[in-house]
Amino acid sequence: MIESRIKISDHQIRIKSTDLEPHPWNFERTPETTEEKEEWIHFKASVWRDGVWADKPILISKEKNNFGKYYILRGRRRWKAIVEGIKKGKVDSGYKIPAVHLLSDSSTLHEAIYGDNDTPLKYKPKDRYRIIKERWGVDAILEVNAGGSRKGKVIVKRSLADVIHEAIPSWSKHTINHDLLNLRKILKGELDGKKYPDLSAEKIESLNRQVLSWWERKRKVLRLEEELEEVKQGYKEKINEISSEISLFSKGFPIAGGPERYIQAHINSKRQEFHSLKEIKGLKEYLKKKEKT
Repeated sequence: MIESRIKISDHQIRIKSTDLEPHPWNFERTPETTEEKEEWIHFKASVWRDGVWADKPILISKEKNNFGKYYILRGRRRWKAIVEGIKKGKVDSGYKIPAVHLLSDSSTLHEAIYGDNDTPLKYKPKDRYRIIKERWGVDAILEVNAGGSRKGKVIVKRSLADVIHEAIPSWSKHTINHDLLNLRKILKGELDGKKYPDLSAEKIESLNRQVLSWWERKRKVLRLEEELEEVKQGYKEKINEISSEISLFSKGFPIAGGPERYIQAHINSKRQEFHSLKEIKGLKEYLKKKEKT
Protein backbone atom coordinates (compact mmCIF):
# COMPACT_ATOMS: atom_id res chain seq x y z
CA MET A 1 0.00 0.00 0.00
CA ILE A 2 1.20 3.51 -0.83
CA GLU A 3 2.17 5.55 2.23
CA SER A 4 0.35 8.76 3.07
CA ARG A 5 2.05 11.91 1.78
CA ILE A 6 0.05 14.48 3.70
CA LYS A 7 1.79 16.60 6.32
CA ILE A 8 -0.24 18.12 9.12
CA SER A 9 0.78 20.83 11.59
CA ASP A 10 1.70 19.70 15.09
CA HIS A 11 0.29 22.93 16.48
CA GLN A 12 -3.46 22.88 17.05
CA ILE A 13 -5.52 26.06 16.82
CA ARG A 14 -9.06 26.98 17.84
CA ILE A 15 -11.22 28.70 15.27
CA LYS A 16 -14.82 29.95 15.03
CA SER A 17 -17.20 28.20 12.66
CA THR A 18 -17.84 31.51 10.87
CA ASP A 19 -14.18 31.63 9.84
CA LEU A 20 -14.51 28.32 8.01
CA GLU A 21 -16.22 26.97 4.91
CA PRO A 22 -16.07 23.58 3.17
CA HIS A 23 -13.58 23.24 0.34
CA PRO A 24 -15.39 23.16 -3.05
CA TRP A 25 -14.33 19.52 -3.46
CA ASN A 26 -15.66 18.61 -0.03
CA PHE A 27 -19.30 18.06 -0.97
CA GLU A 28 -22.01 17.35 1.58
CA ARG A 29 -23.14 13.75 1.99
CA THR A 30 -26.68 13.73 3.36
CA PRO A 31 -27.75 10.73 5.48
CA GLU A 32 -30.17 8.57 3.49
CA THR A 33 -30.99 5.39 5.39
CA THR A 34 -32.82 5.30 8.71
CA GLU A 35 -29.63 4.08 10.37
CA GLU A 36 -27.61 6.98 8.92
CA LYS A 37 -30.23 9.54 9.98
CA GLU A 38 -30.29 8.18 13.53
CA GLU A 39 -26.48 8.19 13.63
CA TRP A 40 -26.46 11.85 12.55
CA ILE A 41 -28.90 12.79 15.33
CA HIS A 42 -26.76 11.03 17.95
CA PHE A 43 -23.59 12.53 16.45
CA LYS A 44 -24.98 16.08 16.68
CA ALA A 45 -26.12 15.53 20.26
CA SER A 46 -22.64 14.30 21.15
CA VAL A 47 -20.98 17.34 19.54
CA TRP A 48 -23.43 19.74 21.20
CA ARG A 49 -22.74 18.13 24.57
CA ASP A 50 -18.96 17.60 24.38
CA GLY A 51 -17.85 19.83 21.52
CA VAL A 52 -15.37 18.64 18.90
CA TRP A 53 -12.82 16.46 20.65
CA ALA A 54 -9.32 17.86 20.76
CA ASP A 55 -7.89 14.51 19.66
CA LYS A 56 -10.16 14.63 16.57
CA PRO A 57 -9.46 18.14 15.22
CA ILE A 58 -10.76 19.11 11.81
CA LEU A 59 -8.25 19.55 8.98
CA ILE A 60 -8.16 22.95 7.31
CA SER A 61 -6.18 24.70 4.58
CA LYS A 62 -2.90 26.40 5.35
CA GLU A 63 -3.99 29.70 3.84
CA LYS A 64 -7.27 31.63 3.84
CA ASN A 65 -9.28 31.88 0.64
CA ASN A 66 -10.31 35.09 -1.13
CA PHE A 67 -13.17 35.53 1.33
CA GLY A 68 -10.86 35.43 4.35
CA LYS A 69 -11.91 31.95 5.43
CA TYR A 70 -10.05 28.69 5.84
CA TYR A 71 -11.22 25.73 3.79
CA ILE A 72 -12.45 22.65 5.65
CA LEU A 73 -10.69 19.64 4.13
CA ARG A 74 -11.80 17.05 6.66
CA GLY A 75 -14.41 17.54 9.34
CA ARG A 76 -17.35 19.02 7.45
CA ARG A 77 -19.83 17.02 9.57
CA ARG A 78 -18.31 18.26 12.82
CA TRP A 79 -18.39 21.85 11.55
CA LYS A 80 -21.99 21.46 10.35
CA ALA A 81 -23.03 20.05 13.75
CA ILE A 82 -21.49 23.07 15.48
CA VAL A 83 -23.16 25.53 13.07
CA GLU A 84 -26.54 23.87 13.60
CA GLY A 85 -25.96 23.74 17.35
CA ILE A 86 -25.21 27.48 17.49
CA LYS A 87 -28.38 28.28 15.51
CA LYS A 88 -30.48 26.17 17.89
CA GLY A 89 -28.81 27.53 21.01
CA LYS A 90 -27.24 24.18 21.83
CA VAL A 91 -23.69 25.49 21.41
CA ASP A 92 -22.26 28.81 22.56
CA SER A 93 -21.95 31.31 19.69
CA GLY A 94 -18.31 31.92 20.57
CA TYR A 95 -17.35 28.24 20.46
CA LYS A 96 -14.06 27.58 18.68
CA ILE A 97 -13.40 24.33 16.86
CA PRO A 98 -10.04 22.56 17.33
CA ALA A 99 -8.23 22.41 13.99
CA VAL A 100 -4.90 21.63 12.37
CA HIS A 101 -3.48 22.94 9.10
CA LEU A 102 -2.53 20.92 6.03
CA LEU A 103 1.14 21.77 5.42
CA SER A 104 1.86 19.59 2.38
CA ASP A 105 1.39 20.97 -1.13
CA SER A 106 -1.65 20.80 -3.40
CA SER A 107 -0.62 17.39 -4.77
CA THR A 108 -1.90 15.89 -1.49
CA LEU A 109 -5.27 17.64 -1.60
CA HIS A 110 -7.16 14.58 -2.89
CA GLU A 111 -5.92 12.50 0.03
CA ALA A 112 -6.52 15.30 2.53
CA ILE A 113 -10.17 15.61 1.52
CA TYR A 114 -11.15 12.10 0.43
CA GLY A 115 -8.83 9.96 2.54
CA ASP A 116 -9.88 8.02 5.63
CA ASN A 117 -11.32 10.61 8.01
CA ASP A 118 -12.46 8.33 10.85
CA THR A 119 -16.15 8.88 10.20
CA PRO A 120 -18.90 6.25 10.28
CA LEU A 121 -20.27 7.77 7.07
CA LYS A 122 -17.85 6.10 4.66
CA TYR A 123 -17.85 6.91 0.97
CA LYS A 124 -20.51 4.96 -0.89
CA PRO A 125 -19.91 3.78 -4.46
CA LYS A 126 -21.98 6.66 -5.85
CA ASP A 127 -19.87 9.12 -3.82
CA ARG A 128 -16.65 7.62 -5.18
CA TYR A 129 -18.08 7.68 -8.71
CA ARG A 130 -18.79 11.38 -8.30
CA ILE A 131 -15.31 12.08 -6.96
CA ILE A 132 -13.58 10.17 -9.77
CA LYS A 133 -15.78 11.77 -12.42
CA GLU A 134 -15.32 15.32 -11.10
CA ARG A 135 -11.63 15.11 -10.27
CA TRP A 136 -10.32 13.06 -13.23
CA GLY A 137 -12.96 13.59 -15.91
CA VAL A 138 -15.02 11.43 -18.25
CA ASP A 139 -12.35 11.21 -20.95
CA ALA A 140 -9.79 9.71 -18.55
CA ILE A 141 -12.33 7.21 -17.24
CA LEU A 142 -13.33 6.01 -20.71
CA GLU A 143 -9.70 5.76 -21.86
CA VAL A 144 -9.43 2.07 -20.96
CA ASN A 145 -5.95 1.74 -22.50
CA ALA A 146 -4.47 4.53 -20.41
CA GLY A 147 -1.95 2.02 -19.06
CA GLY A 148 -0.94 -1.61 -19.08
CA SER A 149 0.08 -3.21 -22.35
CA ARG A 150 -1.09 -3.34 -25.92
CA LYS A 151 0.03 -6.11 -28.27
CA GLY A 152 2.91 -6.93 -25.95
CA LYS A 153 4.13 -3.35 -25.86
CA VAL A 154 4.48 -1.30 -22.69
CA ILE A 155 2.32 1.81 -22.76
CA VAL A 156 3.93 4.96 -21.40
CA LYS A 157 0.82 6.33 -19.69
CA ARG A 158 -0.02 5.13 -16.19
CA SER A 159 -3.39 3.52 -15.55
CA LEU A 160 -6.03 5.77 -14.05
CA ALA A 161 -6.40 3.30 -11.17
CA ASP A 162 -2.72 3.82 -10.27
CA VAL A 163 -3.10 7.60 -10.47
CA ILE A 164 -6.16 7.57 -8.20
CA HIS A 165 -4.58 5.13 -5.73
CA GLU A 166 -1.50 7.35 -5.45
CA ALA A 167 -3.72 10.40 -4.89
CA ILE A 168 -5.94 8.62 -2.33
CA PRO A 169 -3.91 5.73 -0.80
CA SER A 170 -6.71 4.68 1.59
CA TRP A 171 -8.81 3.63 -1.40
CA SER A 172 -7.69 0.13 -2.34
CA LYS A 173 -6.71 -0.71 -5.91
CA HIS A 174 -9.40 -3.40 -5.93
CA THR A 175 -12.10 -0.87 -5.00
CA ILE A 176 -10.84 1.68 -7.53
CA ASN A 177 -10.72 -0.84 -10.38
CA HIS A 178 -14.21 -2.05 -9.50
CA ASP A 179 -15.50 1.54 -9.43
CA LEU A 180 -13.89 2.34 -12.78
CA LEU A 181 -15.42 -0.75 -14.35
CA ASN A 182 -18.89 0.25 -13.17
CA LEU A 183 -18.36 3.90 -14.06
CA ARG A 184 -17.38 3.01 -17.61
CA LYS A 185 -20.55 0.97 -18.01
CA ILE A 186 -22.65 3.85 -16.68
CA LEU A 187 -20.94 6.50 -18.80
CA LYS A 188 -21.01 4.40 -21.97
CA GLY A 189 -24.71 3.80 -21.41
CA GLU A 190 -25.26 7.54 -21.07
CA LEU A 191 -23.25 8.25 -24.22
CA ASP A 192 -25.02 5.53 -26.21
CA GLY A 193 -28.35 7.00 -25.20
CA LYS A 194 -27.42 10.46 -26.44
CA LYS A 195 -27.98 11.38 -30.05
CA TYR A 196 -26.17 14.19 -31.75
CA PRO A 197 -28.44 17.18 -32.26
CA ASP A 198 -28.96 18.62 -35.72
CA LEU A 199 -25.97 20.80 -36.49
CA SER A 200 -25.78 23.85 -38.68
CA ALA A 201 -23.38 23.90 -41.62
CA GLU A 202 -21.31 26.52 -39.80
CA LYS A 203 -21.10 24.37 -36.65
CA ILE A 204 -20.14 21.28 -38.65
CA GLU A 205 -17.38 23.22 -40.41
CA SER A 206 -16.07 24.47 -37.05
CA LEU A 207 -16.12 21.00 -35.47
CA ASN A 208 -14.41 19.48 -38.50
CA ARG A 209 -11.57 21.97 -38.07
CA GLN A 210 -11.32 20.94 -34.43
CA VAL A 211 -11.19 17.27 -35.46
CA LEU A 212 -8.36 18.04 -37.86
CA SER A 213 -6.39 19.89 -35.15
CA TRP A 214 -7.08 17.10 -32.66
CA TRP A 215 -5.97 14.39 -35.10
CA GLU A 216 -2.76 16.23 -36.02
CA ARG A 217 -1.75 16.25 -32.37
CA LYS A 218 -3.02 12.74 -31.68
CA ARG A 219 -0.93 11.42 -34.58
CA LYS A 220 2.14 13.11 -33.10
CA VAL A 221 1.52 11.41 -29.76
CA LEU A 222 1.06 8.01 -31.43
CA ARG A 223 4.21 8.52 -33.51
CA LEU A 224 6.24 9.53 -30.44
CA GLU A 225 4.95 6.51 -28.52
CA GLU A 226 6.06 4.25 -31.37
CA GLU A 227 9.47 5.93 -31.50
CA LEU A 228 9.83 5.58 -27.75
CA GLU A 229 9.02 1.88 -27.99
CA GLU A 230 11.67 1.45 -30.69
CA VAL A 231 14.23 3.26 -28.55
CA LYS A 232 13.28 1.21 -25.49
CA GLN A 233 13.52 -2.00 -27.50
CA GLY A 234 16.95 -0.97 -28.74
CA TYR A 235 18.10 -0.30 -25.19
CA LYS A 236 16.67 -3.62 -24.02
CA GLU A 237 18.69 -5.43 -26.66
CA LYS A 238 21.85 -3.55 -25.64
CA ILE A 239 21.18 -4.29 -21.97
CA ASN A 240 20.68 -8.00 -22.69
CA GLU A 241 23.86 -8.10 -24.75
CA ILE A 242 25.96 -6.40 -22.08
CA SER A 243 24.31 -8.45 -19.31
CA SER A 244 25.41 -11.65 -21.04
CA GLU A 245 28.97 -10.27 -21.04
CA ILE A 246 28.67 -9.35 -17.35
CA SER A 247 27.76 -12.93 -16.47
CA LEU A 248 31.17 -14.03 -17.78
CA PHE A 249 32.86 -11.87 -15.15
CA SER A 250 30.91 -13.50 -12.33
CA LYS A 251 32.90 -16.70 -12.67
CA GLY A 252 35.92 -17.54 -10.56
CA PHE A 253 34.92 -15.78 -7.33
CA PRO A 254 35.27 -17.98 -4.21
CA ILE A 255 31.69 -17.35 -2.99
CA ALA A 256 28.36 -16.68 -4.69
CA GLY A 257 27.55 -13.11 -5.60
CA GLY A 258 30.30 -12.51 -8.10
CA PRO A 259 32.00 -9.09 -8.38
CA GLU A 260 29.37 -7.22 -6.34
CA ARG A 261 29.73 -9.47 -3.30
CA TYR A 262 33.51 -9.25 -3.64
CA ILE A 263 33.42 -5.43 -3.80
CA GLN A 264 31.04 -5.12 -0.82
CA ALA A 265 33.28 -7.37 1.25
CA HIS A 266 36.58 -5.67 0.45
CA ILE A 267 36.17 -2.08 -0.77
CA ASN A 268 36.65 -0.74 2.76
CA SER A 269 39.40 -3.20 3.62
CA LYS A 270 42.66 -1.85 5.07
CA ARG A 271 44.72 -4.30 3.07
CA GLN A 272 46.81 -2.49 0.50
CA GLU A 273 45.84 -4.94 -2.25
CA PHE A 274 42.20 -3.84 -2.11
CA HIS A 275 42.86 -0.07 -2.22
CA SER A 276 42.59 0.00 -6.01
CA LEU A 277 38.88 -0.82 -5.67
CA LYS A 278 38.33 2.61 -4.10
CA GLU A 279 39.91 4.26 -7.11
CA ILE A 280 37.39 2.83 -9.58
CA LYS A 281 35.22 5.81 -10.51
CA GLY A 282 31.54 5.56 -9.53
CA LEU A 283 31.85 2.21 -7.75
CA LYS A 284 31.18 3.51 -4.23
CA GLU A 285 28.24 5.61 -5.42
CA TYR A 286 26.76 2.58 -7.16
CA LEU A 287 26.94 0.52 -3.97
CA LYS A 288 25.36 3.28 -1.89
CA LYS A 289 22.53 3.67 -4.37
CA LYS A 290 21.95 -0.08 -4.44
CA GLU A 291 21.79 -0.23 -0.64
CA LYS A 292 18.94 2.29 -0.64
CA THR A 293 16.84 0.35 -3.14
